[in-house]
Amino acid sequence: MMHKDIQALEHAARTAMAGAYEPTQVAASSPRTAYVLAGIAAFAAVAYFMLA
Repeated sequence: MMHKDIQALEHAARTAMAGAYEPTQVAASSPRTAYVLAGIAAFAAVAYFMLA
């Protein structure tokens, strides 16, 4: 076999094992989530100091 054929076979084998490269769309977290987490953290801090 020629070197170019071997390279083509190696590339085909790598892509078959790894799967096609398709970057997934990552949904941007909404700002509301940050406010909810900040509220929970603030509530936990207040509860900690009230009960400590």
